[in-house]
Amino acid sequence: MAVNMLEAGISWLGSKLHAHASRLVSYTRGAGSVSVTAVQGKTEMNADDGNGPLILETTHRDFLIKAADLVIASVAIEPARGDKIRESVGAKVYVYEVRPLAGDQPWRWSDGFYGMYRIHTVLVGVE
Repeated sequence: MAVNMLEAGISWLGSKLHAHASRLVSYTRGAGSVSVTAVQGKTEMNADDGNGPLILETTHRDFLIKAADLVIASVAIEPARGDKIRESVGAKVYVYEVRPLAGDQPWRWSDGFYGMYRIHTVLVGVE
């Protein structure tokens, strides 16, 4: 079987990104959770209601998480609206809720080979 060089290269780059630009977060659904490494990202959005650009002020963040790492109670899951991601920064824990952006789904594939989720979130609290 031939090796797809593009897929191998993207996988290699993804592993380097997670090794050098990620942090440990907790992904929670209901009573279950898993610690995963996530790379922080951001999705830029512009909205126009016909009266010029609409400025939306929300604190949102994308988390790039390997699909193979998102396993809770031995079951692989896809991100879903309402799931929570907790990120510790010093003594504070920032809580993000998985939500769709501008009517889109709450996540999309970050690569063309279905290896990494780009999960859209909104900051909902600080613990």
